[in-house]
Formats: sequence, C-alpha cells, structure tokens
Amino acid sequence: MKRLIVLPILVLLVGAGWRLTDHPAKKPAAAPAPTLIDVRHEAVRRIVVESHGHQSVLVQQGEGIWTAEGATPDEAAGLMLEFADKLFPLRGYRELTADAATADYGLADPEIVLRVEGGQGTRSVALGGASFTGGGNYAKVDGDGEHVYLVPRGAMDQLRSLALGHRVEAPPSTQEQQVAKEFADEASASQTPAGDAPPPEDTPWLRQAMEGKP
Repeated sequence: MKRLIVLPILVLLVGAGWRLTDHPAKKPAAAPAPTLIDVRHEAVRRIVVESHGHQSVLVQQGEGIWTAEGATPDEAAGLMLEFADKLFPLRGYRELTADAATADYGLADPEIVLRVEGGQGTRSVALGGASFTGGGNYAKVDGDGEHVYLVPRGAMDQLRSLALGHRVEAPPSTQEQQVAKEFADEASASQTPAGDAPPPEDTPWLRQAMEGKP
C-alpha cells in the first residue's frame, strides 16, 4: 500500500520539476533612465546656458513663449521654443559611479554649463567630453559628487545651439560613421560583377559575332 502512495507523489514531484524548467528565470528589469533635472518644460521659468565665453539667458513668459534676455540672440529664443519639450525633464541614458574630476570625462573644464530656474529652485548641470562612440556626452549634476551621467548627443547639440544662438549639429558619431561605411561597402559590392570575367562587350563570342565570323 505504501508503494502505491509513494509512486503518485514521485510522479507529481517529477512533473512539477519539468514544469519549472520549462519556464526560465526572468531577466531583471532594466534600470530606469536617470533624470538630471526633474522639471517639466512648462515649469521652467528661466535658463542660462554658457559655453566657453558664450552665454544665452532665456525666460519663459508662459504658454511656451520664450524671450531672450540681455545680449542673447533672438534666434536662441526661437530655438528654445522648438527644444523645450525635448530638453526638459533633462534625462540621461546611463549613470556611472565615478569621480567627475577624471580627465577622460572633460568635466573639469566643461563645454556647457546649464542653470535652470523653476519647480523647486535652481539646478545646475555641467556637460563635458563625448563618449567613446560619440553617441553622448558626460555630465555631472551640481551637488552630486558620486555620479557621472551620459546625456544623448541630441540634447548636447541643442544646448550648444542655445549657447551660441544658432543651430549647431555635431558631425556623425563613430558608430554612425561605421554604419554608413558598412552600408556604402554593401552597396558597392552589389554593383561589382561577380568573378573575374571580362565585361560583356569584351567577350570573345561577342567580338566574333560582330566581325561576322562563324
């Protein structure tokens, strides 16, 4: 009788084991994108963008209307109207636990310094050197000495444009150049005749036919 009871239990355990192995463990969820300035564009009152001696000061008058302050070019206000909802909240795509003073990050003498007034006070972010692939730039948040962030290149281009008062677009990144090269190589290969055969107009049978020889 004991054998009859134990056998069904073993069958159930084995079956449960097979069902568990049929469902591999789920991968951990990816970390959310870090937010460097957590203020929506509607709540931004004033921004100052500096870049190596250039400075733009822009003030939001309400309902997405931006005006240039002081010597800031009017074109910068027009660009801010286009960029505002893309820039804010200012988000990165990677967070590193690192010393921002490391020379590789280019943050000791940053290319861009952004100060934003709105929401709960003033926030400041410095943006420096490009990443290895050129897809983004390193950034640090004022008051956060333990982290370095990567901000998309598009946001960096927009801040450069605001600081200089005219639209600026960086050259293609290393990764984009590689993709373009591979695409061009594939296109060139598809147009190259296969093998080492001479072109059709230079084949012996074609010359014979043109000369009227049998």
